[in-house]
Amino acid sequence: MVTTTNATFDNQFHALMNKYKTVVSAEALFWKRSREVGSHEYGLRVQAPSIMKEFVDNINLGSDPQGFLFFNNILDLDAGNGKYNVFYNTVEDIRQRAATVQFFHSKQGSFYAEFLAKDPNKTVDYTVDGQAGKWETLEVGSACAYVKKYSDETSILVTIPVIEKRLEFEVKDNSGNHSVDAWGNVMFKDLGRLQSSSGASFADGSRDIILFYPESERTGSAHFTAMFIPMDTAPVNAPGRLTSEADSLD
Repeated sequence: MVTTTNATFDNQFHALMNKYKTVVSAEALFWKRSREVGSHEYGLRVQAPSIMKEFVDNINLGSDPQGFLFFNNILDLDAGNGKYNVFYNTVEDIRQRAATVQFFHSKQGSFYAEFLAKDPNKTVDYTVDGQAGKWETLEVGSACAYVKKYSDETSILVTIPVIEKRLEFEVKDNSGNHSVDAWGNVMFKDLGRLQSSSGASFADGSRDIILFYPESERTGSAHFTAMFIPMDTAPVNAPGRLTSEADSLD
């Protein structure tokens, strides 16, 4: 049974450094949604760009703490199905709060890789025991982009100067009359799909992240076309303001 731990981030980090041969920078998207009273649905994406690997399970909308991926053999991070645990620590010092993901193939307790991230805001306040996911090759491009949406309109405009493109997407539900005006980074797996009128057709997200989907996919699907994450500061001479009034676009 997966439980919390009272080990600090530093203690866990040093233990994992001694346990595994390799460590690389990585980040995770943790996702949790209430389904009914006492029942929740979870999702996870862990990305390690330097080794072009990502682990995906379910929906990928959530917070994204930066951390480290520890492993012994990169061949263990293959394209097959795998399982994972998620747990957090219970220390009071916010500088030492952490979230941990353990990866295994079939035998619980025998891990071939682990992800550790500082989590001062308690993004992860739950445990996951042996849920299934899948390693994939990470092929992600990124570019600086400007996103604009007026509160009284149902479309959201994305301008990507480096490829001289201005793209328009529909917001599924504009009942909240939210607005967005921000510079940030747009990440995509296939530039051709992003540029194609059929590649992405609607947007969904929150203050911290916006996902763009093709019409064939449902909101929250793992198969999104692009992801936009706002910057803390805009580029010099950038038009517009760095503001987002939307708690949610859906």
